[in-house]
Formats: sequence, C-alpha cells, structure tokens
Amino acid sequence: MVQLQEACRLNTVIEFGTVKSSINRTRGVTEKTFVAKFKTLGGIYSLNASQIVQAVSSDWNSTVIYLVHHRRNWDDIDLAKIGNQLFEVTGIFSDPYINPTAYDQVTLRKKN
Repeated sequence: MVQLQEACRLNTVIEFGTVKSSINRTRGVTEKTFVAKFKTLGGIYSLNASQIVQAVSSDWNSTVIYLVHHRRNWDDIDLAKIGNQLFEVTGIFSDPYINPTAYDQVTLRKKN
C-alpha cells in the first residue's frame, strides 16, 4: 500500500494503453501501433532497501516505478507512453483501499 498526503509529486503525464495490430495492405506487413486507453499524472517512486535487493536480479537499468492515482480496473493495459518513449507494464501493485490518498505503484520497462 502506497499513501501520499500530497499529490504534488505527480508531475509526469503517462498514457496507458495497449497494442493494436493492423495490416498495411500497401506494404503487405502487419503494423503494431500504441492505442491509449486513458491518461493520468504519475510521479517517480523510489524503492526501499529490501525491494532494491529483490530487483537487482531484473534488468533494473531500464526499469522505472511510478505512482499513479488509484484505479479499480487495470485490465487490458500492456503499455505506457511517457513523452515519445514506450514502456512495457511489468507490474501493478494496486492499493486495496479506496480513499483520496490511495495510489497504485506501476513498474515500467523501456521498450526498444
């Protein structure tokens, strides 16, 4: 559970969505495009010491964690877009409580 008393840390616009595949009939190839489902503000989140030890085994250099306002439904959310950079959503730690200071922790990995 992540609680913030002030939302001033949420200063980054993040678009969450999924991939849509379509066939380009001119070139005869399948193209994948990002389709945004919603946009929200997020803020960088720092891990505590035990979480850092667990994360060292993963590709930590390309992984970031953001806090976003709590959502009840994260279904069909595979990607996030910050600016022009696409990220894969690798984990969502959703706050079980519904209150004004509830935030979800979203782990993102840069896509090449």
